[in-house]
Amino acid sequence: MYTHDFDSKVMEMQPVEIPEFPRLRGEEAIEALQDFIRELEEQRGKELTDKQTTALTKLSLGLISSIEAENQPNRITNKRYEQMKEETRFITRLKKQLQNVFLNTLPF
Repeated sequence: MYTHDFDSKVMEMQPVEIPEFPRLRGEEAIEALQDFIRELEEQRGKELTDKQTTALTKLSLGLISSIEAENQPNRITNKRYEQMKEETRFITRLKKQLQNVFLNTLPF
């Protein structure tokens, strides 16, 4: 009996088509999440409880932090790259100066 009821329910189910969502990255994703947070706040106490709103807001803020952290290494890398270029120039100038001093102090 139970199996028959379950089978009849399965037969009644209709497939649901899940819409395709755009993939957002970087600032575009952050802006979308900030918009989502504003919408959540508008629904606080109406369609969403305070706890639901707070939980979804914290999740969204966590995603924003994650996106910002993902983008951060490129800025650090670029800054570090500039520092390395400057250090390389300094070492090259120092090497030339030392060679000149060394060559000028040789007795021949």
